[in-house]
Amino acid sequence: MIRLKVTADKCTGCRSCETACSLAHEGACSPDLGRIWIHFAKHDTDFTPKICRQCRKPRCAVACPVGALEALPEGGVKLIPENCIECGSCISACPFGYLRLSHDGMPLVCDLCSGRPDGPACVRICQEEAITSVEAPGPKKRKGRIKEKGVVDR
Repeated sequence: MIRLKVTADKCTGCRSCETACSLAHEGACSPDLGRIWIHFAKHDTDFTPKICRQCRKPRCAVACPVGALEALPEGGVKLIPENCIECGSCISACPFGYLRLSHDGMPLVCDLCSGRPDGPACVRICQEEAITSVEAPGPKKRKGRIKEKGVVDR
């Protein structure tokens, strides 16, 4: 499983990642359609990159009442557009404030450019290496505890 890692102090706010992402997913160079986005505060020099955290059990997918979001085993979340009812439940469920809706009401979720042999577009385009992909550790395995009579609790 891979995850995206952002080193915010390396980010210059150039928005190339947004453009590359929108081109990879929508076929258009439109930062508003990127699955990664740069949040600008009051001044253009005060910004924060917003990325999907690739949760192991994505709350956005769990919150979807119609199963339009599916957690991918390799990381990221897949949108099944024909199932989406544009209710916004996924937006509310994201504890990191990452998710947002496109102009047509569909959630812009990161699938890590699933199926692309060259990996996520945002990672490939970032000249500053502010966005990288890293191998995420697997789920922690519970170790059995030995009870009084030698029975292993798993």
